[in-house]
Amino acid sequence: MHIFKLVLLIKCIIVVSPSSKWILELGDNFIDVRKDGGYWLVKFYTPWCGHCKRLEPIWAHVVQALKNTHIRVGKVDCTIFPNVGKSFDITTYPTIKLIKAEEDFTFEGEKITDEIISFAIRLAGPPVQQVTRPESLINIKNMNQLFFMYVGERDGLLWNTFYDVASKFQAHAFYYSATEEIANKHVDIHTLPAVFVHKENSHYFYSGKDLNIVYLFTYLQSSTDLEGLGLKIQ
Repeated sequence: MHIFKLVLLIKCIIVVSPSSKWILELGDNFIDVRKDGGYWLVKFYTPWCGHCKRLEPIWAHVVQALKNTHIRVGKVDCTIFPNVGKSFDITTYPTIKLIKAEEDFTFEGEKITDEIISFAIRLAGPPVQQVTRPESLINIKNMNQLFFMYVGERDGLLWNTFYDVASKFQAHAFYYSATEEIANKHVDIHTLPAVFVHKENSHYFYSGKDLNIVYLFTYLQSSTDLEGLGLKIQ
């Protein structure tokens, strides 16, 4: 069985260019290979597409950045393998997707190196990433203008709701959890469990009284006007 899967993987790799040796050229068998699991960041393109050509140097940087991760990076020429494009409902070029088993997520951000890398890393991890060291939270703040954090025991209604929201919106933002001890080194936590949003160097705490948590999260991701929400800001 393992030998069969290996053969399928080898068959789905058509060409590996010497100048971009970490980019896998994927063919028709990728439709079956993706079902075996793992994480794939795939660019669907056509040779005649001007936007695709402009993406090539950016894609090379993405490949270089992800080469030592568990994310495999590939591309599909949809003029040669139209069935692969159809199986993923590709209608515009270039389209970038993060694919894991039967799930796939379309990148909808600005096609720049950092945004694409962030998208891939976010979706290749768990919906809620656990922060285990205080210094890790410093790095998270430096890398992300917007993220969501749960503080407290990972059980109960608030945790379950937080996890559900993270699973739904994982493609759009980072979600973390931490103990009170770690979180208190960066922000004052007065009650547990707690949920706060870090946005543009401020912390906005969810009160759990006046707002539906799903509404709060979607609103904060799309709005820069936080006045009138009744949130405690630190």
